[in-house]
Amino acid sequence: MTRRILTAALAALLLAPLAPTQAAPLPASMTIAGGVSLGAYEAGLVYYTLEGLRANPGLTELKLATGASAGSVNGFMAVLQGCGAPTPDPRQSLFWKAWIPLGLDKLTQPGKEVPTAAFSRAAFEEPLSLISTAWAAGLRADCDVVFGLSVTRLEPRMVSLKGERITLPRVEEHFVVRVQGRGPGKASRLTNYVDPAWEGEQTLLVEEKNGEVPFPALVDALFASTAFPGAFPPQPIRHCVVSGGHGTWPGCPESAARSDLFVDGGVFDNTPVRLASKTAAAGIRVGEGSGRWLDRPDMGHREVPGKMVFNYISTDVRTFPVADREATKVVPVSLLGVASRVGGSFYDSARAKNLLYVAEEDPEFFDRLVIPERHLPAASAPLGAFFGFFETGLREFDFALGMYDARRMGEVRLAARLAKAGQPGKVLLPEKLPAAAAFAASWQPYRCLSAVMEDPAAAEAACQGEALRDFRVVLQVSIDRLWDRCAGLDELKGVFADDPLCTAAAGGEPPRRVPGVEPLAGDAWRRGKTENDTGYTMRLLSGHQFEFKDLGLTRAESAEAPARLRARLLEVGAQVARTQPSGQGAVVETAVKMAADQVVYVPPSFTGWVMIGSDAEAGISKGFRSGLFGVASVRFLAALQLTNTARLISNESGAVALAPLLGIEVMPASWASTTLQPSVILRGGFLFSSRDGWSTKSCPTPESDIIGSCSRPVLGAGVAATALERVRLQVMLNYYPAPHIEKVDWWAVSPAVGLQFAF
Repeated sequence: MTRRILTAALAALLLAPLAPTQAAPLPASMTIAGGVSLGAYEAGLVYYTLEGLRANPGLTELKLATGASAGSVNGFMAVLQGCGAPTPDPRQSLFWKAWIPLGLDKLTQPGKEVPTAAFSRAAFEEPLSLISTAWAAGLRADCDVVFGLSVTRLEPRMVSLKGERITLPRVEEHFVVRVQGRGPGKASRLTNYVDPAWEGEQTLLVEEKNGEVPFPALVDALFASTAFPGAFPPQPIRHCVVSGGHGTWPGCPESAARSDLFVDGGVFDNTPVRLASKTAAAGIRVGEGSGRWLDRPDMGHREVPGKMVFNYISTDVRTFPVADREATKVVPVSLLGVASRVGGSFYDSARAKNLLYVAEEDPEFFDRLVIPERHLPAASAPLGAFFGFFETGLREFDFALGMYDARRMGEVRLAARLAKAGQPGKVLLPEKLPAAAAFAASWQPYRCLSAVMEDPAAAEAACQGEALRDFRVVLQVSIDRLWDRCAGLDELKGVFADDPLCTAAAGGEPPRRVPGVEPLAGDAWRRGKTENDTGYTMRLLSGHQFEFKDLGLTRAESAEAPARLRARLLEVGAQVARTQPSGQGAVVETAVKMAADQVVYVPPSFTGWVMIGSDAEAGISKGFRSGLFGVASVRFLAALQLTNTARLISNESGAVALAPLLGIEVMPASWASTTLQPSVILRGGFLFSSRDGWSTKSCPTPESDIIGSCSRPVLGAGVAATALERVRLQVMLNYYPAPHIEKVDWWAVSPAVGLQFAF
């Protein structure tokens, strides 16, 4: 079988084994996990899949979609696009229009700040407006799809068991609705898909008098499912929690509905495969034709349809090692280290627990899952997958990568099934359809990526053109990141061993080159030992002169991008801090700063401090601009030191001395991090003593060895270290030379601790 026929299998991403005589498409389910800005990657994958299925009617048919967080939005858009009109131009698809414009400028809109989140809900108003428009345009009359999403309660509801003898908190909830098309120009029918006979609790969206769910109620649920805690505000949902089996069915009329706050469904169920299997078992029946939904599901029926295809789309499934593979091997040595490790493990486990339950409870069903694999590091992945929000070009690359991985899924997982069914020659790739020919520019990024990955000889022609210059850079950076993760591995196991690029990197080959992108000098493509994935990625993008248009930089200014991105994040932190209650703003700013410093650390341009120790001190340090956004290592310093401070608050005799000081503070950014900022200090000044009238008369005890008994010059050298740019520790060696030969030289080691403030 030729590669062309093998790759043609991608259009069957949702396929299962087919019989040559099959007369109707098999029902398919699609579960999409959350991914923050990696939603753009998922969008590209789902778009290509749906257009592939549309090009090959009779193979499979989307009947069920479930999702969490960004996956819930992509899941519902899959329903709309799957039941809507063909979209041969990727850039005109609902997926592209919803995700590609969603940048930081949309997330942080002045005047729409809220104290409960870093970003505004208004960011999703435009994508959800597109969804609402598509809904109002109507769906095919034969469209009958069930959609489910996960949400998380901000406050748990208490569930009583064993006759109220046991009460347990519940925060994880699911809403399941049925979408039935009524034809073009008519809003589709939307109803809760629940079992009135089921005695257990079920969660319903509010209903109108005709029993239908108003579309804005579903929009609220989509808002809630994407409300990542801290990033987006909690969302109220009008809903009911009901149970059946009592002869009457209350439903969820407005009079009975309650309104509670919900956040991201991915917090406790980021992988709602279990919801998909349970819903399919209860409601869909597969006979001679395509699957059909029961009018009401039977929640007591737990047998999953044998002919149904289940797909799980996650941004975490890859053919190469993770970026920080060594991080978990480090044993924590502090209380905070243990707490952060436990917290991170709890969060990751909570998000994935339902998928693990499926694997343990029904391994046969789990083995049936069709799971696409990511073949390159996504551009949006760093910074907790928020990185993609900072540049449109990153999201555009991920969209194309999703399209590529969709095709590869067909090749790797399903080609053999199609060959066995005798149908691979009948399958059409969506980009090969006549309608797609008019949109060659929209398909070129996908073609370029495919050529570089699979046919380097054809890459020169596929990737040419100034319009693809930044795309080529991001592609090269992604390949460099993969090479770094695989290079030097002693043994490749599992899917890593099946990946040709990872195998080549492990074998010592140089990184694959993208036409038109000059390689970095030496081994600059390797990640430094102290670099995190965010800083490493930004360094590569800057090194290849990616044009950071959203950051307002020209290509020649790309080296300034890390510092500019950091500054932009700090602006967001300051904006959010202003909305916080008194005393909490500084905590928020510090937390945001710690995240921003993952990109690059830039010392504050102006700091001030007050300290107490053997001497009291107040000082300032002013850094000067280096480049567009950086700060030079050598800084101007001015301080006022008060000696013998104990005598101000006691009846000790002696003099009080005051020393104005000028000097420099050396603090290279390469020395510093969010946690600690060390510096070296050189300074000098004059010590004025109260004993000699602040140097206006002769010193009465010139031979004294008590510091501060006479006015004289002072020279100092020392070190300082500031933790989180707040707590400053300083040790100075001060030398006080005698102005006359008959006087005694003084010296002192002066430790101090205090608070520092950045401006």
